Amino acid sequence: MDNKEVKRLVELRGYVISFYNSIENPGASASMMKSSDVAYTCESIVRSMDDILKKYVSFANNESQ
Repeated sequence: MDNKEVKRLVELRGYVISFYNSIENPGASASMMKSSDVAYTCESIVRSMDDILKKYVSFANNESQ
């Protein structure tokens, strides 16, 4: 893994931490956060990780049709 990829992973980590910190009460059992917001964030994280890792691994498409 080169320095550019490591930097991108560090940035992605910061993005995840920022998202987590934006959650009002992460320990609560119930939340008022929109599911679509959480889904968008998760999709964005996975796409970013896939882009970084694509040189090293291949992921099968596990989406439901």
